[in-house]
Amino acid sequence: MTDSLRDPSTLSRLVRVDTSCGRITAAVHGTTGPYVLLLHGIPGSRGSWDAIAPALAESCRVIVPDLLGFGESIPRNGPHHIRGQADGIATLLKELGADTYHLVGFDFGGPIAVTLSLHDPGRCLSLVLLATNVFTDTPIPAPLKLASIPLIGDLWFRMLFGSVGLKLLWHAAVRVKQQFPKHVYLRTLHPAQNITTTRQIFLLSMRDLRGLYREVHSALSRVRVPATVVWGDGDPFFPIPIGQAVAAQIPHSRLIVLNGCGHFIPQEKPAEVISILRAQICPPL
Repeated sequence: MTDSLRDPSTLSRLVRVDTSCGRITAAVHGTTGPYVLLLHGIPGSRGSWDAIAPALAESCRVIVPDLLGFGESIPRNGPHHIRGQADGIATLLKELGADTYHLVGFDFGGPIAVTLSLHDPGRCLSLVLLATNVFTDTPIPAPLKLASIPLIGDLWFRMLFGSVGLKLLWHAAVRVKQQFPKHVYLRTLHPAQNITTTRQIFLLSMRDLRGLYREVHSALSRVRVPATVVWGDGDPFFPIPIGQAVAAQIPHSRLIVLNGCGHFIPQEKPAEVISILRAQICPPL
C-alpha cells in the first residue's frame, strides 16, 4: 500500500492498495472516530461523495474508494461485478486497519455494501442503502432486454451507455438540478474508463440479473445491524415501491423518502444525507 498526503489542511490522504482484483485508489478523510465506507454508484467515482465526506470526517474516518474500473482504480482481469468489487474493497479495509466499519452504498455500491456486510460477520456496524437494486426480479425496461441478444445487445448498449447516452441521463435522473448541475455531473464520465465500465456492468447485469444478484437478494433477510434505506420520490429508475420492498426485506430497517429528489441522492441532497448518516453512525444517547 502507498500513501500520499493530498491536503494537509483537511487531514485527508490518498491511498492505493493492490488487491487480487486490481489496484484500488481511495481517499481517506479524518483521523479519529469510527470508520465509514462510502461506495459510489455508476456512472460515478469517489468524487460523488465530495459534498459529504469532509463533513463526516469531523468525527469519523471516512474511506471513499473508486470502485474497480472507475476513477483511478485499475481492474485486473475485469470487469468486476459485485463479488469482485466486494473482494477488492475487503482487502482495502484490512490494509487500512478498519477492524469495524459502517457501510454506505449508493446505486451499484448498494449490492456491494450488502455483500460486505456479511463478508466478515461482526465487522459491519451499520448499513445504509441509497437508491439501489438488490433484487433478482427487478423489472427490466424493454430496451434493456436487448442485452440478451448476441451482437445486437453489445451494439445497442454501446449507443445507450456511450458518451451521448450517459450525458442525456442527467436530464432524466436529476431533479435538484441547481444542486447537481450538468457540468458537475459530466465530471463523473471522466476518465474514459468510467463510461466503458458503466456499460460493461450494465450489460453483465441485464444478461444475468438472477445469477449476479442471487447472493445479495438472499442476504437481505440476514442483515443483523441497524439499517436505513434512503430513496428519492422522483427516482425515474427505481420507484418508491422498490425502496419499500428493500426496507421490508431487511429486519428492523427504516425507510426515508426524500421529497423532490431524483436518483443521484448524494449529489442532489447532500445535507440530508449527512444528517441521516450522522444519526445512523452516532445515534443520540
